[in-house]
Amino acid sequence: MKNIPLISIFILLLGTGAFFARNIPPLIPAKLVDIRNDKTINSHSIMLIHREAGINGHVFIATADYSNQDSTPVNSGIGLYINSKASLIEVFQGDSEGEFLDDFDDALSNGRNVKHNLVVYVNRVEFDRVFQIIHNYTKTKSKYSIFSNDCVSFVDIIANEMKLKTPSRTLNPTPNMYIQSLFNLN
Repeated sequence: MKNIPLISIFILLLGTGAFFARNIPPLIPAKLVDIRNDKTINSHSIMLIHREAGINGHVFIATADYSNQDSTPVNSGIGLYINSKASLIEVFQGDSEGEFLDDFDDALSNGRNVKHNLVVYVNRVEFDRVFQIIHNYTKTKSKYSIFSNDCVSFVDIIANEMKLKTPSRTLNPTPNMYIQSLFNLN
C-alpha cells in the first residue's frame, strides 16, 4: 500500500470538516421548564419561540400533543401579525387589524432561523386550558398595537397563564429582549 502524503490527508479532513460545518444546522438555544403535576407522563408541551423576522424578530406559541403514541404528534404554531395592508401610522396608533397566522406555514418560516425555544411541559388539563385561551384570544383580539396587542403581548398572556415568571414588558419591549428575559427568569 502506498503512503498517502500528509498534505492530502489534511486537505481531505479540512474539506470534510467544511462540509459538515456548512450542512449541520446550528444549535438552537432551548430551555425546558416542567410544570406538570404528574412527571411520569410526558405527552404535552407549549413552546414559546423566538425567530428572525424584521429588525427585532417575532415570537409565537407552538403546541405539541404526543398523547397518541401510535401517530405523528399534533403540532400547531400561531402568532399575531400586523395586517400586511396596514400603514406604519396605523400600527403605532393601534388602528391596524391584526391577524393570527400559522407560524409553521413554510411561507412564514422559510429562511427564518429560530433563535430561542422555551419548551414548557404541561399536563393534559393545563394543555387544554392554554389551548382554549389561545383559541379564545385569536377570536376576540383583532386590533394590532405595538406594545399592547402584538406578538409579544400574545406570548406574555400565555406565559402568565402557565404561571411562568414573566419579564416587564416596559423593560423588554421587543420580541428578542422579551424572550431572552423570559429564558433568564425561568
